[in-house]
Amino acid sequence: MVCTSGLKKNKEVTSENFKKNLLKMDIVALVAILVAAGIPACLASLGDRSYSFLTCLQTCENAKCRGPGLERFNTNQPRYMGLLGWDCTEECKYECMWDTVQTFQRAGKDVPQFYGKWPFVRVLGAQEPASVVFSVLNGLAHLVMIGVFRSRVPKNAPLYWTVNVYALR
Repeated sequence: MVCTSGLKKNKEVTSENFKKNLLKMDIVALVAILVAAGIPACLASLGDRSYSFLTCLQTCENAKCRGPGLERFNTNQPRYMGLLGWDCTEECKYECMWDTVQTFQRAGKDVPQFYGKWPFVRVLGAQEPASVVFSVLNGLAHLVMIGVFRSRVPKNAPLYWTVNVYALR
């Protein structure tokens, strides 16, 4: 004779645990959705939310980034600036950022951040020249060290190709 009453009871307990876990997962998912929905409001900085910046940006884009203004911008923009990703909209953002900084300073306020970053003067198309220099130096260090790795580690080593792919990604 086989006793099945204990088996049914275990199934009921498992079913209750499953329902509780599912409810917990639903609550976690709901909280995650609510937090994610609130993130865009937190991403804007004081400078790029300011009335001065937004009106300047709208005026600039309407004047320079449409029709004949866009054609004029494209013919006058240096080639290297386009290659570095400076399109008409980015140029307007840059110009309006500095107009807004001047507006804040005239009003006796601190210099605001824009898009989560402090304003920097653009040098040869790089808005953050120190960051560019350190990134290039970091890239050079990686190239030197991958050369050292290749000279000291045999090609048949177990992770030789994995390290090479990871280093060059």
